[in-house]
Amino acid sequence: MHVKKILIIDDDDVDTYLSKRIIFEKDFTREIVTASSVQEAMEYLSVHKSVFPEIIFLDLNMPGQNGLDFLEAFSAFPALAKSSTKIILLMNVVSSNDEVTFKATSHPLVKYVIEKPLTEEKLGNIPLN
Repeated sequence: MHVKKILIIDDDDVDTYLSKRIIFEKDFTREIVTASSVQEAMEYLSVHKSVFPEIIFLDLNMPGQNGLDFLEAFSAFPALAKSSTKIILLMNVVSSNDEVTFKATSHPLVKYVIEKPLTEEKLGNIPLN
């Protein structure tokens, strides 16, 4: 499967590097944009409204605004943008039962949840239809 553009929102440089490496090695996309904060991601998306990424890999736990804050902000974007973009939550511990984790993993914009780190196998298991 080849995706046109991916946005990775993650404050951890090592996780971002590993995700990019796996995505490129599997020839999953030719273009990856990264943002290290929710604010940076929202600024990017606001400027590039005509070409939204097909997939957003979203880290839940970030300082300041977290992944849930991004989901709430992204909810305000046009329906076409939301329907053409798959948001995949990246989390250190998927089984956590705190309120933020529950709200994020059950958010209607989240299509898939992956426990970090992203691996070739996890990437291959992402449902893209």
